[in-house]
Amino acid sequence: MITAILVITFVGLVHGMAHGQRDAVDIIASLTRRIERLEAQYAVISNDNIKLRSLLDSQPSLKRRDVSHSVISGERNDVDDTSSDAGKNGNSDIRRRMNAMENKVDRCSRTNADIEKTMEELNNRITNELSLRANEARDTVMKANELIDEYINLTNQTGSKKCAFSGVRTSVLLGSAESQIITYDELYANKGKDFDIDTGIFTCQVPGIYYFSFTMRSYDNYHIGVTLVKNSSPQVSMITDASDRKVMQSQSVMLDLLIGDRVWLQLGPHKYFAVYSDDKKYITFNGFVLYPNYI
Repeated sequence: MITAILVITFVGLVHGMAHGQRDAVDIIASLTRRIERLEAQYAVISNDNIKLRSLLDSQPSLKRRDVSHSVISGERNDVDDTSSDAGKNGNSDIRRRMNAMENKVDRCSRTNADIEKTMEELNNRITNELSLRANEARDTVMKANELIDEYINLTNQTGSKKCAFSGVRTSVLLGSAESQIITYDELYANKGKDFDIDTGIFTCQVPGIYYFSFTMRSYDNYHIGVTLVKNSSPQVSMITDASDRKVMQSQSVMLDLLIGDRVWLQLGPHKYFAVYSDDKKYITFNGFVLYPNYI
């Protein structure tokens, strides 16, 4: 039973931790893919930016080449004005494109930083959650080990202990208005010393399956009315009609007992009940453990 509890507990813990880890891995994988896409876009934008800068740097030399060609052809002033206007327009367009690219790069950088911050927060949450789960699992294992140790100690304490008793009564017991526990005068056996003849009560110290038996002899014109009781709960009974004959009766039962359980025989609450015995010892009560520590 303890083993089953431990298995269920560990399976639940492992399942919960594995489920949390899978969720965390899925989220991290999704964020990683997003970062990879942003880095690819960033690389494309950076290449375009480099090309635009190269194009912008090439504009002055292009302007000088156009001017030299105009001087040779004799049309310097007209070409110079035309080249100047074209250069200015080209430079403005390139600068606008560069500014747009730089804005995109800046946005990508900010987005990348936000994702990295989110990933760091998520990693911290996952680490804290896993640490909490690990502490809970460790506490559960420690408690389970304590229970196992306690059970092993109890088994060691009681495993070598034996239990068997046999008591006899040598006198008559007459019924009354109240039930009476049958007591005994002699002991034939009391291995484990769990049976008290003065009180007539057996107190279990070794848990397990027990066998009990008892014999009774009727008294002239009285009924036999005897019950075997476990912790105030009737288990089996013996009854006969009133007769002038000497009637012998026997009864037996097996009970599953725990430490502290009590078993006894009691005569029923009626003036017509009685049991007879003398030095021939007709009244007996016997018991012994069949399977100690059987759970």
